[in-house]
Amino acid sequence: MFARFIDAFTKPRNPSVILAVGEDHGTIDVLHLHPETGDVERFGISSHSPTFRCDGSRETTREQIGTVTLPAGGCTVTGSFLEDVTAQIRKRWDNSMVSNPSSVESVAQLVQEVLKPATLEVIRERKEGGVAAKETKTHSVYLIYITRPKPGKVVSLEPTSLG
Repeated sequence: MFARFIDAFTKPRNPSVILAVGEDHGTIDVLHLHPETGDVERFGISSHSPTFRCDGSRETTREQIGTVTLPAGGCTVTGSFLEDVTAQIRKRWDNSMVSNPSSVESVAQLVQEVLKPATLEVIRERKEGGVAAKETKTHSVYLIYITRPKPGKVVSLEPTSLG
């Protein structure tokens, strides 16, 4: 019984990973592949904290996997990049051997088989194609491992208080 009590505080609950594109301390655009269902959640967040925190989800580790150069100006540019990554994720998810990952190890497998290769493929395609804009901006691309308070979405649209 004591072991269960200790496990409740030491084992990560609902591990997942998000793909973040943007600045280290500023606005980032996020893509979250739900490990339970394969659904994709996208959102933007502004933060001055060096670690990711959102609606009870907390960063455990971060890995920069590359940079991508995009035309300067607006969130639609980053959105286009994330749409391309989502399309690659769909192709790879259907072929993945990972099913309903709920442990840290299976989330790591999901990253290695689906999320990381899909992202690196889109970065490579963007580099080969070049950017046909006068002004460009280079964005860092991160995989951020997180724990969530419950399975599913990172961003909750449910009100947390009245007023």
